[in-house]
Amino acid sequence: YVAAQGTCLERAGRVHITVPGCPALDIASPFALEDCPGGRGDGTWVAVAVEHRFAPGQGFITRATGVPA
Repeated sequence: YVAAQGTCLERAGRVHITVPGCPALDIASPFALEDCPGGRGDGTWVAVAVEHRFAPGQGFITRATGVPA
């Protein structure tokens, strides 16, 4: 599992996260979220979309979408 620390947003049974660069996170990787605002998004998820990139002013970041595990 990949433990994600960053921004999370839950919509329609999916979560969208942005975290400091995490090359271990790939399609079908399970990851866990905790301490999301209001507990929304907390739980175990499976990545269905992943983007790794360099963002000016932020450095290497990873964005992912997850569905319930």
